[in-house]
Amino acid sequence: MLHHPPTRRSLPRRRPHLTAPPRRQDGLDAARRTAQRSRDARDRLWAGALETLVTFIPATVALAFTVDDRRLRLPAMAYTGTNGGEQAEAVVRRFAEAEAIDPFAVLRAELRGARVLSAADVEDVERSLYGRHLARNGFGIPLCAYIWRDGRIVAGVALVRRSALPGFDRAATVLLAQLQPLLEDALTGGAALPQEVASPPLTAREREVVEHVLAGESNAEIAAALGMSEKTVKTHLTHVYAKVGVRSRTELTVRLGAAPRTVAA
Repeated sequence: MLHHPPTRRSLPRRRPHLTAPPRRQDGLDAARRTAQRSRDARDRLWAGALETLVTFIPATVALAFTVDDRRLRLPAMAYTGTNGGEQAEAVVRRFAEAEAIDPFAVLRAELRGARVLSAADVEDVERSLYGRHLARNGFGIPLCAYIWRDGRIVAGVALVRRSALPGFDRAATVLLAQLQPLLEDALTGGAALPQEVASPPLTAREREVVEHVLAGESNAEIAAALGMSEKTVKTHLTHVYAKVGVRSRTELTVRLGAAPRTVAA
């Protein structure tokens, strides 16, 4: 009589223990859209503040973050243009990868007592490991504003442009420095943002046109660069003038912080 060895019952495989929270599926841009409809006034303020900043200081991504006990940035939401969700997530990854060498990191900003930090505040930042890291991945040096409360940074905003676009100039830094106290009061004190600041946001295409205007290009040059007619460029500029509250290209460049150049209106 043959005796067969008992068959081994296969046990269910254990899933590996996940120590990190699952990746958020909605994304940072969707988080901003959700915040716009939130019952929490502070969430709505954050969402509106990002749109306002990008209206006055054109950027590829405007990223809002809070700060944890380790003084690390925790991305909260983002305002972006076309394909913005992917851009915002890419910015977050690049920042995380360079945290140890990031001159704009929260702890370094606190040590400097900074409210606003730009490329001009960091010597040779474009040629540094940090600057080269961002450039390799298609982004320029950020322009950052920090929200303080009780002697510590509790939140902030990072404005980032694609590396192919002009960097943030001194006028943009000055403008952000003027807006920073309004953001800080609104987001830590509960006050509403002034009506003048909460202007309608520019569309992604309008922001592209503005970026070229600030670079000193004529309507013909902008039309060639963006693949549109000069008439369409003029239409976009008309909408931009109405949203920003100006009447001419010269007023626009002064308001948004660029040296005006004599070109066809």
